[in-house]
Parts: sequence; C-alpha cells; structure tokens
Amino acid sequence: FAYTSLSDTTPEVPGESFVDAQQDFDAYFVSQLIGLNVFKDGVSFLDINIGGRFVSARNSLKLRGDTGERAFEEEKIWIDPFVGVSSSFLLDDGLDVRVGGDFGGFGVASDSTWQAWSALGFTLTKRATLEVGCRALSYTCEDGSFKYDMLIHGPTAGMEFSF
Repeated sequence: FAYTSLSDTTPEVPGESFVDAQQDFDAYFVSQLIGLNVFKDGVSFLDINIGGRFVSARNSLKLRGDTGERAFEEEKIWIDPFVGVSSSFLLDDGLDVRVGGDFGGFGVASDSTWQAWSALGFTLTKRATLEVGCRALSYTCEDGSFKYDMLIHGPTAGMEFSF
C-alpha cells in the first residue's frame, strides 16, 4: 500500500482574473502478487512474481476570483497487471537485504508502470518479516483528458507474511 498527497496554493497574481488557486493531488496504490520461488539456498532466494496494482488518482483545482469560485476535479481508478522479480540475501540470523522490481501496465489500463525497491528485512517469526527501506514507483497513463505521468520515491515500511 502506498499513498501520496500533494497540494499547492498560488497567491494573488497581478494582472490575472483570479485571486488565488488551490491544486490538490491524491493517489492510492495497492499491490498484490503471487511469487514463484526459482532459487533458494541457505542464505538467499530469487522469486518471479506476477500481480496487479490498484490505483486511485484524484486531481482537483479551485480558482477564486473577483467574480466567484470555479472548481475542477477528475478522478480515475484502474488496475494494472505486472511481472517482476524479488531477491533476498541473509546478512545475519534474522536480518537480510531485499531487492526487487516490476514492470507492468502493458496498455491494459495504463501505458506503463514500474517500481524498484530495496529494504532490510527483520525476521519476527517463521512466517512474518518487518521490512524498512526505500521505493521508487513510476506511472505513465493517458486516457482522453486524463494524463498521469509521475515518479514517486521515498522511504517505505511494511510486513511480509509467508505461507
């Protein structure tokens, strides 16, 4: 799960017909995947993954001027398939380094999407691991008047459950 929210307000612009503008952008990303283990030894593994990413993106703009206020809003929701790989290397008992990435979209809902990530994994139980790291996620989607071309990146934390 990832969430991003961006907002900006422009103060009065001399010579323009509006007093100020407020732009807001919110997006939610939820990924689900199934992994097939293709390599595993005592200290590392390599998985091939397939999955889907749910995206909800909303953009709004409010213009306030001498004659009143105008508001515009557009929201798009879609699901994209993806394929990827993930790997882990054991550093110490209960501590490992994890890396992974995926590519998707394929024109199904968005033109393309990709993500890359790295993290430290802290084993809590035989089936639960806490992850702390960084992630980059990119989307390119154009559908009529809706255009979404974005790269977000930053810290991440999560839980992994293995069955």
